[in-house]
Amino acid sequence: MTAIVGLVQDRRVWMAGDSSANDTDSLYSTSREQSKVFRNGQYLMGVSGQTRCAQVMRYVLIPPIMPAHIKGIDEIVEFMVREFVPVLRTCLDEHGVTTGEVTDPFPGNALIGVRGNILEMEPDFQVESNTELFNAAGAASAYCLGAFHATRDLIDDPWTRIRTVLKAAAAYSMVVKAPFSVEVMEPDE
Repeated sequence: MTAIVGLVQDRRVWMAGDSSANDTDSLYSTSREQSKVFRNGQYLMGVSGQTRCAQVMRYVLIPPIMPAHIKGIDEIVEFMVREFVPVLRTCLDEHGVTTGEVTDPFPGNALIGVRGNILEMEPDFQVESNTELFNAAGAASAYCLGAFHATRDLIDDPWTRIRTVLKAAAAYSMVVKAPFSVEVMEPDE
């Protein structure tokens, strides 16, 4: 239960997330101190869903290095499908997050920033690139996408726009809470 948002502007990748932690069975809700958005190698990641999955991706995963010659979005997605996803699946399996079965889903979804792009990884481990320069993941993603669309011509500053999007999600979704953490990846990272 969360809101992860990503925005590409001036070739920089901006990514942010809320801090909510929720148990839908008991209706318990609190704020996490650890950010849901983090860097791992040359990747900027925002993970929604299972906390254990995000912890393994942040502290254990050693992601493959994308070679410098890979630049176009088709080449980037191909690399992610061929190289990144298999390494991630093996890591998640070895650390008890998944079973390694082909049908075992990723417990959530993630936004991944790399080479000035935002990719989304779905629960079936597919990797895709949105045609927009923004995307969202998590239970409140529809609120965030709507707020991104509504602010398209109104807010130029990426920091302000991302915070406005997350504040809108927090106002209307009971699974999104401040504080919000924001990371920026420069185009040459």
